[in-house]
Amino acid sequence: MKAHSHKITDSGLTFYTQKSQLEEIGTDFPNCLNQQNLLLPGEQSSIKLSILSWLDDNDLNPNIIAEFDDTALTKLFGQSGYGIFCTPSIAEKHVLETYDVAVIGRTTDVKEQFYLISSERKIKHPAIAKLNTDFKFV
Repeated sequence: MKAHSHKITDSGLTFYTQKSQLEEIGTDFPNCLNQQNLLLPGEQSSIKLSILSWLDDNDLNPNIIAEFDDTALTKLFGQSGYGIFCTPSIAEKHVLETYDVAVIGRTTDVKEQFYLISSERKIKHPAIAKLNTDFKFV
C-alpha cells in the first residue's frame, strides 16, 4: 500500500505536577525542574532525546525516575505525585480537564510533530479536509 505523510502541526511542551506539589516545586520554569523527580517518555518516543538535550542545554538536572511508552500511564503517575511530566502543549486543555494537575511551565524549544498518514497524495475526504483547515496542514 502506498502511503503519504502530511504534517499536521507541531507543538511545544507543557510541564505539569500534582496540584499539591506546585508550591513546593515553584514556578521558576525551567529552573524549578532541577533535582525534581521527572517522568519521561520511553525509548520508543521520538521526543525523548530532544527533551534530554533541552535539559542538558539548560543545565537542568532533574531526577529521572521512570520512562513510559504509555502516555496515559505517565499522566496517572504524574497525577499521583510521583514526578513532573510533560505533554505536547496542544493537549494541555485536555490534560488539565482530565487529571488533577497544575502547569509548571511551557517551552517551545522542544517540539513534537504530528503527521497524518493517508493513502492519498492530496487530502480529499471532507472530514480530513476540515482538519486540514483547522490545523493548517502543511
